[in-house]
Order: sequence, then C-alpha cells, then structure tokens
Amino acid sequence: MCAKNIRNLSTKCMFPLFETIAVENYKPKLLEYHQQRMDSSFLELFHQINPFSLSKLFLELNIKSNGLLKWKVEYSCDGCVSFVTPYFSRPISRVKFVEVNPDFDYSMKFCNRDYFDRLKKDNPGYDELVLLKNGKLTDSTFSNIVLEDHAKGLLCTPSTPLLNGTQRQYLLDNKTIIEFPVSIHQLYEFSRMYFINAMLDISIASYWDIE
Repeated sequence: MCAKNIRNLSTKCMFPLFETIAVENYKPKLLEYHQQRMDSSFLELFHQINPFSLSKLFLELNIKSNGLLKWKVEYSCDGCVSFVTPYFSRPISRVKFVEVNPDFDYSMKFCNRDYFDRLKKDNPGYDELVLLKNGKLTDSTFSNIVLEDHAKGLLCTPSTPLLNGTQRQYLLDNKTIIEFPVSIHQLYEFSRMYFINAMLDISIASYWDIE
C-alpha cells in the first residue's frame, strides 16, 4: 500500500493522480507524452517504477466511436482505472485573473482539484479563471495558455506554468510556440489567449480575445 505517502489526496479521489488523453479516429493522441509524464510522476510521488503501460491499457478499451473522446486514467501504486466519455469543448468569453497562493503546488496531475473548485466558487459569473503567481501568468484552471502576438506573428506560453501539460510540451518540442515569463502588465502586448490541453490542440482550442 502506498496511501501513507500520498499528498494532495482528497476524500473524493480513490487515486491521487490521473491522465486525460484525447482519442480520435480510434487512436490516442500524444500517448508517448502522457506515458512519460505518468512515469516521472510515479517515480516522484511513489518512488517506484511505473508498472502501467498506457498502450496496453488502451488495447483493453472497447472504442465504438471515431469522434473526439476523453480517456481518463486514474492511478496509484496499487492500481488504476480508466474510462472513456464523449468530449465537448465550451466557449470562453468572460475571463478573470486571480492571484493564487504562492505555495500552491500542482506540478503533477493530481486528482484533488479542490483548490481550483474553491477559486471558481469564489469567483462566479466567469467562463474561466487565469491564475497568477506573484503577478506572472501561469495557467487557467483547466488548461495551459498560449498568447498570440498577432503583430509579430508569435505564439508564446508563460514559462511559469503550474503544470507542464502534454499539449504544451508537444508544441514547444515542435517549435510551434515559444516560452518566456509573462506578467499581467504585459497582457496588452497580445491579441488573443488560447486555452490548450490534452483534449484541445491549438487549432480547435477555446480562445479569448484580449481587449
């Protein structure tokens, strides 16, 4: 049993960590990125080698749709569960910037999202919250962010994310985006903010036009 070593575990979570993987046309996307993050998180949190292969777990699924599906894998060192649901994106028009506790840690994909839930409850009426640490942009409550500098033809992402997402790392590796620190005072330099995650690559990501 590894429960004594688990941090950030809510009573609502049977497993402390999870991966969300996009499945489309019967194929998982960015599977090697998810496997790499799962492996490193497993080693850091449980001090063990990850025994689970996402490729093997995927073969056990009975995928019946070629549409965009959300495959969620929750896991601990004692076991894992996985399930697939349809995925629907949502438009974002009202955004609020919120400073988070500087000690808040979401460097791994924890199932416990109580802190995000509290922030949303405390800030009703907004489609999404963009989180700041010491005035620097990090992520939104459900995604990494990408900023578009239309005049310069650049796409960049803050170099201070709460969590380095798989889609974010893929775009960095392919030099589609660049990273550097962005403060709230620099926001006027950009024309649009995209909300990317494992389910949303930048071509279909929800976005907010910066005024």
